[in-house]
Amino acid sequence: GGMFYSFWTDGGGNVQMTSATISGNGKNGDEIVTDNGGAVYVTGSGAGFMATGEASITGNASVQNGGALYVNGGSISLAANSINSNKAGNGGAIYVAESGTNGGFSASGITTMSQNEATGDGGAVYVDGGNINITGAQSELTLSSNNAARGGAFFVNGGSITANNIGSAEV
Repeated sequence: GGMFYSFWTDGGGNVQMTSATISGNGKNGDEIVTDNGGAVYVTGSGAGFMATGEASITGNASVQNGGALYVNGGSISLAANSINSNKAGNGGAIYVAESGTNGGFSASGITTMSQNEATGDGGAVYVDGGNINITGAQSELTLSSNNAARGGAFFVNGGSITANNIGSAEV
């Protein structure tokens, strides 16, 4: 990860951010130099990343997986965030690997994901072995101009996508 690298072999690790900006990581000029998680890389059983309070995750990149965020063995939870213009091989903005039935990706609040790009699968989000959950009566989800070979916005391998009690959605 370009900004944070958290490695835990027992019990996992967590990165939590409030009202933060993560921008322009994983690159040296125009060259993409980070393999996985252009800004944040967290791994280990129970690993996690949480961002709340109007966090902005923009313009990050990685060669392989998760242009901005990469979590292996856990979950990513976002509330009221803007995730734009990130790029990777898979999961243009977000990649969650080996998350299991209790892991994956969840979003609530007003969340916008736009102009994220994967040369492979999951333009905005790629989840391998877990679920995507979008919930909350106050939730507003906007997905626009995300691009990938498969799953322009979301790609799930071995899991499901669930949307409950969403105030509004624009795709």
